[in-house]
Amino acid sequence: MLPIVPKYLFDFGVNIQMRYKWCFIILCCFYMQHAQVLKYSNAFLDLGTSARALSLSGAVNAGARGLDAAYWNPAGLACTNTNFGAALMHASYYANLANFDYAGYLQKLDSVTAFGVSILRFGIDDIPNTLDLMDAQGNIDYNRITRFSSADYAILATYAGKAAFKTPVRYGISFKTLRRFIGPFANAWGFGIDAGIQISKGGVNFGIMGRDLSGTFNAWRYTLNDAQKNQLLQTGNMLPQKTLEITSPKLIIGFSFIKPIGTALTIEAECNAVNRFDGMHNSIMQSHFWNVDPSAGIELAYNQLVFFRLGTGQFQKVWNTRGTYREWTQDWTTGLGFLFKKMQLDYALCGIGSTGIGLKSHIFSLTYNWNSKS
Repeated sequence: MLPIVPKYLFDFGVNIQMRYKWCFIILCCFYMQHAQVLKYSNAFLDLGTSARALSLSGAVNAGARGLDAAYWNPAGLACTNTNFGAALMHASYYANLANFDYAGYLQKLDSVTAFGVSILRFGIDDIPNTLDLMDAQGNIDYNRITRFSSADYAILATYAGKAAFKTPVRYGISFKTLRRFIGPFANAWGFGIDAGIQISKGGVNFGIMGRDLSGTFNAWRYTLNDAQKNQLLQTGNMLPQKTLEITSPKLIIGFSFIKPIGTALTIEAECNAVNRFDGMHNSIMQSHFWNVDPSAGIELAYNQLVFFRLGTGQFQKVWNTRGTYREWTQDWTTGLGFLFKKMQLDYALCGIGSTGIGLKSHIFSLTYNWNSKS
């Protein structure tokens, strides 16, 4: 039942809204003028967490549940049968040049609400810094080479609950704090909000999530000295001009169903569509305003102990090897999962499609739940 708002509070809210709406608009215009909206800002957050979800090509928006949902759809955090849970994941990309690590914690607050914390890191370490390779006389001195790391961190604090409607409805919201480093040359703080809803009825699930709903802001601080700036300019590089970077919102919609097959088998399938509004992308449906990236996944569970998974996504048009025409490519993923008492081990193999153009990635994640409820 929705609360009744007293009339004087409603009038007060309307007056405040009318009085300060122009201030809000002016403030937004100020930020937009001094910021740059980038297509691939905070792209490390698009990599995804959990080997289970990645083996399904990320098609888990409607069926996300438990600890994994903190990233894929915060509403699913409330769909858990445990009082506490923890998860770890490690993945290597680009022939082990980059590492992506994830750790998460879930705590059930009561019968309808839950809270979770997720920490993500994407980093490339041991990068040679050759800006000072030459001394003042122009002599090359390899002892002047130093090394640094470029790393992105994200902390997600997630709250989720169940609404008391006739049809089960779950809701959730995540507050994101970002910290980014490019060695000693630049660093940034960022903030954003994700929110989602899930509706379930008769084995059919619907999910919708807004990622970066507020437009995630990164405020950069550059620490290049004059000598480093001159070397970058002399080698054809561009110096950054703006310190505020904005990640545009995305809308993810998903449908899934769960159906038992006999007494031992259960099948779960889902289709997702990621909607982007930040300019044209190489998507199946593309325009300068609206782009759609679909994905799909299917999972076969045996006695809820062993899981077989298959997914597909990342549909793109690329030039063929002869450069004569563009053809569609897609990424296929697969994986396995094993549940042993309160511990679940998941494995994902990504980039296995014959039409894929990326390297294969092996991803493992481990989830442990305790104080389980029957």
